Amino acid sequence: MTIGATYRSSDGAAEDILVTLAVFTYNQRKYIREAIEGAFGQTYSPLHIDVSDDCSTDGTWDIIV
Repeated sequence: MTIGATYRSSDGAAEDILVTLAVFTYNQRKYIREAIEGAFGQTYSPLHIDVSDDCSTDGTWDIIV
């Protein structure tokens, strides 16, 4: 099964719809790796992933980068 969608631009060309996934985190070191790996494991393309960390103090940022 293919999940995705296309739309027609103003010139009539078919283009894939970009899907953006936003991940917000604060002190979630225990779970952030699984969340990011799950996002990268998606089969839909094109996919854009944004991860936002709110100044975690538990080392979450070390996992993200």
